[in-house]
Amino acid sequence: MNLLIKTTVSVLLFALWSAQSAKAETSALFGVFQSDSDQNYQKTISRLENLVKKQGCTLRREGKIMGSQGNYKLPPVNQFFLLKCNMNVLANKLASSWIEQLQSTTKNLVILEGAFLNLEQSSITGSGTSRSYIFKLSDYNNIDPSQRTEDLIELGEMVETREHKYTTEAFVRVNNAFGMNRPDELVVIHYDSKEDGEKFRLNNADILSNIGEFNQAHLTQFSYLFAQSNR
Repeated sequence: MNLLIKTTVSVLLFALWSAQSAKAETSALFGVFQSDSDQNYQKTISRLENLVKKQGCTLRREGKIMGSQGNYKLPPVNQFFLLKCNMNVLANKLASSWIEQLQSTTKNLVILEGAFLNLEQSSITGSGTSRSYIFKLSDYNNIDPSQRTEDLIELGEMVETREHKYTTEAFVRVNNAFGMNRPDELVVIHYDSKEDGEKFRLNNADILSNIGEFNQAHLTQFSYLFAQSNR
């Protein structure tokens, strides 16, 4: 299994455990798409930001998808956005209008929506320009939820003791999707820098081994999108 996937699964899945008792306060809207130029991308994001303000949404992250790994059948995408909203948006009739406008200037649009759980306010409101982002999509087999929780706790405790560790910026329990089959969850994490991510993976072989075992036991499918944010 790829080293980066092994490393990031622990925090991303630990977010599932820690979020079980958290209260949803806001909604997340995460989107990816293909843009043919930086100029058109900037126009698309500016238009999107203006349109969704009317529905109580704030653009928190947007930028470039650097690559992806995993077994979800995602179309080619090179850009992303993350909105924090005061309500569910996709089910609103007004959403069809701005989605159509977004589709007119992009290709392969995918949008996921769900409740923010375990939202790290101090992190998501701060600048993300220097960070190395990973967006994880996943489905669980639910064969043994109690054992999954125990495994997540163990992994989380191990990670917390290590240097150069990641931060879980947001956990989203997905309840609606556009452009793809709905995954169970989206988790947003970041390392403070690309170098921190490389150092963490290099120096934590024991965690990587445990994560590989966890994946085989509890996941049915997952994909990671690696990104750089412009804000």
